[in-house]
Amino acid sequence: MANRPPLGGVTLSQEYGLALRKWRDEKDARAKAQDEFSSLSADEQQIIGQPLAPRSWWEYAVDPAGDGAPTDVNSDAPGRLDRSNQLNADALVLADWWSEGEAGWNGAAIRQYQLSAEPSEGYIKAFLNSPSRGINAMSERVFPDIYIRTSMADYVPNPFNIFMEPDGTRMDPSRTAGFWKRTGQTLGQGAVGYGLMVGAVFVGLKFAPQFVDFGMESLEKVIGGTAEIVQTTYRTIVPRGV
Repeated sequence: MANRPPLGGVTLSQEYGLALRKWRDEKDARAKAQDEFSSLSADEQQIIGQPLAPRSWWEYAVDPAGDGAPTDVNSDAPGRLDRSNQLNADALVLADWWSEGEAGWNGAAIRQYQLSAEPSEGYIKAFLNSPSRGINAMSERVFPDIYIRTSMADYVPNPFNIFMEPDGTRMDPSRTAGFWKRTGQTLGQGAVGYGLMVGAVFVGLKFAPQFVDFGMESLEKVIGGTAEIVQTTYRTIVPRGV
């Protein structure tokens, strides 16, 4: 029991996160194909054929290629998959990294995963091209898929976590020995983090009217100034009486 890691969040392997992204892309593509298929005429639907339906994460994990997932009643594998059958060579649940994970927040691994998850065309274009894909990409910046949150402090976005270790990394209660000390760190991080988030929202709402008024006033001045410049230029160029 002495060597058991303290309870806390768990960082999964990057392979797990990348597999989740591939599944989401497939699900979005299949859902889009079904929507487009439903808008076609009956003759066009007969020519094209019914597109594949979106799959659940488990259906994808046991058979990414969709070529079959043979089972064996005597198998000890997840889903009782037959380990000896070549059709199961692509099964994610049989990969070495499927059950891998380390206690706590691995900042380097998570940051590397977040960078790989950024859309090449940028978040705005990604959202305009596919709202669901854009939202998923943005959510990875705050709540990366490869980190399993298990405590109050884990749900506080990094910008609102003001606590850090001497080496500059985020203070992670899961690396702290001792139940009460670990609990105190979790409670402190969560309370302070949520307090800062609520404060930021409050300040934004409080000064929102002033920002709007300032923006409208500035826009009015720009439009009015531009109109005066155009009018003055027109009078200078065009002789009176013309």
